[in-house]
Amino acid sequence: MSRNICRSLAVISRLLKNPCNYGTKQSTGGSRGSLKEKLSSSQIKYELKLPCTSRIIINALHSNAKVVYKKLKGKLPLSKRRIDSRTNFARKQLTACINWNVVVFSYEKCLIKWASRI
Repeated sequence: MSRNICRSLAVISRLLKNPCNYGTKQSTGGSRGSLKEKLSSSQIKYELKLPCTSRIIINALHSNAKVVYKKLKGKLPLSKRRIDSRTNFARKQLTACINWNVVVFSYEKCLIKWASRI
């Protein structure tokens, strides 16, 4: 039969074993991080755990014709109200009276040894 249709025995056996998946390309297993959503190059690097710089990822995106790379828009500047609230918070923290007698500075190993004695 393989000679009649000019296919090898392996091809015929794969077709008979699994006719639904015959002719479909197998996945390479690599994730397609840049195609999921809008990500920056540093986010792609972090999610895929790539051992390269963000600049190399940008160059790869530019060279690939299938991926349309656009630079992400920057964030809007802070409003006047938000700037004032941040400034007021910082001033309160600077002028806050901290009772240093209540604060405990400890070294983790010493704390564990002290807790085991009790």
